[in-house]
Amino acid sequence: MSKKLLFILIIVILVSLLLFASAVICCQEEEKGTYSIYFMDEQVGYEEFVWRTVERGYELEVMGQITKPVSVQIERLLVQLDKDFIPLGYQFKGVLSGTRQSISSTISDGTVHNIIHVEGQKQERTFQIKRDSFLLSNPIFSLYMVITKKFQ
Repeated sequence: MSKKLLFILIIVILVSLLLFASAVICCQEEEKGTYSIYFMDEQVGYEEFVWRTVERGYELEVMGQITKPVSVQIERLLVQLDKDFIPLGYQFKGVLSGTRQSISSTISDGTVHNIIHVEGQKQERTFQIKRDSFLLSNPIFSLYMVITKKFQ
């Protein structure tokens, strides 16, 4: 009788481990792709993106470059969102019109704290916005993916 119980217990543990492993894999969903960017019928750049489902919500990571109408080299762009697509953070590192810069923003309950580094100078600013606001950077197209995902 105890061998049957031990066997059933082992089966239950194995099934539980399989269910846990599949749940972890589902939560680590990732989508990758590349956008070609055109301006006046000419390909002027690209953006490679990775869209991830993470524990807190979602992340969009982008890199790429655009030559027209504004020159942008995106070394790293990361947008963090909660499960309701409310922004939590934004990081940009790259070159915009020949000027190296980095921007780091943390967003919490309608308060945005920005740290901006441009050409060796640092600026810190804090702003109040609506909790569900989402601002899109003009020359970067991958960010529109957030709107697409939210309203599918």
